[in-house]
Amino acid sequence: MFEDFYKKYKEDIKNCFKDLKDKDKRIKQIPNLLTASRLLAPLFIVPAAFSGNIPLAILFTCLFELTDALDGFAARKLNAVSEFGKDLDPIVDKIFAAGLMIPLIIKFPAVTACIFNEALIGKKNIESKKKGNVPRTTLLGKFKTLLLSISLLIAYIAVTTNSIPALLINCVFILTASIEYITAKQYEQIDKEKDLEKKYHKIEKIVEEEKVKQSKKEIIKKYSRSNEISDLKKLKEELLSSKNKTEEKNKTLKK
Repeated sequence: MFEDFYKKYKEDIKNCFKDLKDKDKRIKQIPNLLTASRLLAPLFIVPAAFSGNIPLAILFTCLFELTDALDGFAARKLNAVSEFGKDLDPIVDKIFAAGLMIPLIIKFPAVTACIFNEALIGKKNIESKKKGNVPRTTLLGKFKTLLLSISLLIAYIAVTTNSIPALLINCVFILTASIEYITAKQYEQIDKEKDLEKKYHKIEKIVEEEKVKQSKKEIIKKYSRSNEISDLKKLKEELLSSKNKTEEKNKTLKK
C-alpha cells in the first residue's frame, strides 16, 4: 500500500518540477511551494531556540505557521487546488512537528510518545485515503495540533531558560500524547463508519436490482400466455418503464 503511495507522490513531485520550469504553469505551484517551505522550519527554529533566542524562535514559528493558512488561500485564488496539494499539507505538517520534537527527546523522553502517535495518525489517514474515504481534520484534531504547538513552545522555553522542571514538561507531553491517541482512535472510528456506509449503499443497490429483476419476471409472466398485440405493447411499455425507474434510482444512489 505504502509502495503505491510512494510511486504516486514521486510522479506528482516530478510533475511539480516540470511545472516550475514552465513559465505559464509556474504560478500554479506557489501553494505547494508555500506548503513545502515548512520542511525547512526546524533548520531555523531549533538553532534559534537552543541558542537562547526565544523571541527569534517564536518569530520563525509564526512565519512558518502562517504558510499553513496562506497555501490554501493561494490555491483558491490561483485556481490551483489539487489532490497532491491536499495530500502534501498534512504530510508536511507531520514532518514539521517531528523536526521540532526530535531534538527534545534526550531532555524530555515523553516526547517520544507524541512522535509515535503523530505517525499513527498519519498512517491511519493514509489507509483511509487509500480506500477513498477522504480523511478530514476534526475539531479534536485541531485541538490536538494546538496543544502540541503549545507543548513544544513550553519545552523550548524550558530548554533555554531552565525555569521549568523537566518532570512538568514530560507530564505536558504525556497529556498531549493522550489527546493524540484519542484523536487517532476517532479517525479510525470515522473511517470504519465510512466503510459501513459504503457497504450499506452497495447492499441497497443490490436489493434494488433484485427488486427490478423480480418485477420484470412478474411482468413477463403476466403476458407470457397472451399473443395479443395490445398485450405485447403493454409488456414493452412496462419493461421500458421499469428500466427507466432503475436508471433514476441508480443516479440517485450515485449522488
